[in-house]
Amino acid sequence: MHEKQGKSSGRARRSRPRDRESWLHALSAAEDPAHQLPTLVLYRLLKLSNLITQPFFADDAQRYNITLNELRVLMTLAPLREAASHELGEVAGMDPMHVSRAVATLPRRKRLQQRTDPENRRRK
Repeated sequence: MHEKQGKSSGRARRSRPRDRESWLHALSAAEDPAHQLPTLVLYRLLKLSNLITQPFFADDAQRYNITLNELRVLMTLAPLREAASHELGEVAGMDPMHVSRAVATLPRRKRLQQRTDPENRRRK
């Protein structure tokens, strides 16, 4: 809300950083050495993950018409031979939505055979 000139609304306005760098600085507590990006373990893991998957996206994804999540599902399923979608997500550490989309796409591309559990028809 904007304040009218000459009158005070009684509310304190939050100051907003003027540029992206100061906003990131405020958000990341960058003055603390433990919060600098190169020292954060999560940052390093994410960077490593990106470096590992980069060659896949460069060539193989288009060549084989497959997404990274579909590949993850197939690689997780290979040693298990058979598993429910929620089990694949747990084993691979994938988001259930990503597993669901991959499992829906793979049979259409003839890369996966889906079957319904006779004891639980909702389980695929």
